[in-house]
Amino acid sequence: MITDILQIADRLVFSQTGKHLDNLQEAVIKGVWQNETYREIAEECNHSEGRVRDVGYKLWEILSQQLGEDINKSNFRSTFERLELTSSQFINIHTIQSSHNFKFCSCPYQSISKNEKKPSDQQQPYCNLKQAPKIIDFRSRKKELLTLSQWLENPKNALISVLGMAGIGKSTLVRYFLDINTQPFDVIIWKNLKLSPSLNFITTEILTDIQDNNSENNNNILSQFLNLLNQKRCLIILDHVEEIFIHQKLAGLYKPEYQDYQN
Repeated sequence: MITDILQIADRLVFSQTGKHLDNLQEAVIKGVWQNETYREIAEECNHSEGRVRDVGYKLWEILSQQLGEDINKSNFRSTFERLELTSSQFINIHTIQSSHNFKFCSCPYQSISKNEKKPSDQQQPYCNLKQAPKIIDFRSRKKELLTLSQWLENPKNALISVLGMAGIGKSTLVRYFLDINTQPFDVIIWKNLKLSPSLNFITTEILTDIQDNNSENNNNILSQFLNLLNQKRCLIILDHVEEIFIHQKLAGLYKPEYQDYQN
């Protein structure tokens, strides 16, 4: 398990700094994972406690920025366990920036079936927000929250995009909206594309979560997923969608390994 955690942390740190974990950084992660104090880690590594603390603070800052969560020594292990991270989920992590303000756009709904959707039965919706960020601070944004609500109330809108400069709170806005949302959805799922960018991985994971007894052919994963969208009212949030596009290129150019999103 700790080997997997070190690989994940290494890829996240490398994504932001261009450098792999050094021996002391690895020791800090191992020690914190095993509930050791900074003093105990320092004694094992023959470093001062102050030096170990400084390394730890920088690590938590990097991991917080990469995962969109407030990570520190106290919650490092619980956060990674909650997100159910595995090293195989991390592929080509990059970041991009766009405009300075929130922008909303929507695409009209086009039914994939000739039959009209039947109203969903009144029951408790399936909700999986394990990969959603925690809200540390949220202020105002009433206009943006109202815009989201209006878009979702329109049954003809199948896709909504929330765009803006990196770090201004797009994910926090949507996460807060979900906390106060009263829309009648059957399924609510949050997926962070930094953790699982493969379309097949995401659709398979969603189907596995929702369909307890899925006996259909695994070769028809996409068809099963589209059928699910046609049968239930689903709200699926894809966070960090920029991960599937080529960095610093014209908009809409997919990375070679993610062409299935386009097709």
